[in-house]
Amino acid sequence: MAFTQNSLLSPDDFVKQASERGVSLRVEHLMELHRVRALVPLLRILQRPSDSATVIAVSESAQGMYHQVGTPLAHSIEAAGLRQLVDPGSMPYRSWERGIRVTSFGRVSTYPSVFYTPYQLIGLRAYEPLTRHMEASRVGEHGLRFRLPPPSLTAEEIEMLLEKIRP
Repeated sequence: MAFTQNSLLSPDDFVKQASERGVSLRVEHLMELHRVRALVPLLRILQRPSDSATVIAVSESAQGMYHQVGTPLAHSIEAAGLRQLVDPGSMPYRSWERGIRVTSFGRVSTYPSVFYTPYQLIGLRAYEPLTRHMEASRVGEHGLRFRLPPPSLTAEEIEMLLEKIRP
């Protein structure tokens, strides 16, 4: 929980914070950046436990310290207790656009399934050239999907990008 001194950011919150910093970004851009491993969310909540991902444990003492309801941190702590909170960098990319469905008091609600840390906003300017080169295509009536055109990022290009944003 070292990166949670500040609020965790849903993809929508991350896009809003980017806009406030003068960077035009869409949630669909974030999905493509995640797919190519250029910008991986800090946390992911799975619908059910997985053996193929690194599970993030939260100490019982930390679990008892947070009593917010409906916040990204509260969802993350609850998911950790169910072994559903994972490091998204430890698993192959899977789309998270539909979020996670949670049943509570007989009602089904949908919440984001990935969260970013505000610290990831520091490197926003390095991602702008990537988003400008993405190709958009329609998905359904109202959706868009962005893809980096081939050749996509190589491991070396990703490392060079990350070197730009590391302190």
